[in-house]
Amino acid sequence: MDPAQSLGFQGCWRLRWCKIPACCALFHLAVDGIYLMSTDRQDRLRDGQVWVRLLLMLVYLFVVFELVALLVGIGMLFQFVYRLVKGEDAHRLKDFLADLNTFIHSALQYVTFNSDERPFPFCDWPAPSSSDDHSSRY
Repeated sequence: MDPAQSLGFQGCWRLRWCKIPACCALFHLAVDGIYLMSTDRQDRLRDGQVWVRLLLMLVYLFVVFELVALLVGIGMLFQFVYRLVKGEDAHRLKDFLADLNTFIHSALQYVTFNSDERPFPFCDWPAPSSSDDHSSRY
């Protein structure tokens, strides 16, 4: 049996010059596939979640990442001065900066489409790891 007939194509009404039924079948499948892709694209463009994600990505890019860079810079300088004066690390600041690292990693995962889970403030602030032996937090 001809492959075109097995797919249900009896004759090519779109390409009358085509003498190869299999070619016609592939043409019909391609045209139908293009139609399906265009309707999928329209559905994706109308999907509100895509636009919300774009908005969140822009907010994280222009606001959150700049704020985090400022906090890291201030924390770095304070930690340096604290170590010069006291001779040890500020443990609470160190814990906060570790949580900030976890947050920025989750935000980057979301922005680069490696994760669909929205970062803080849409989920909990990164929890302390179980290996923390400090009883006081922030």
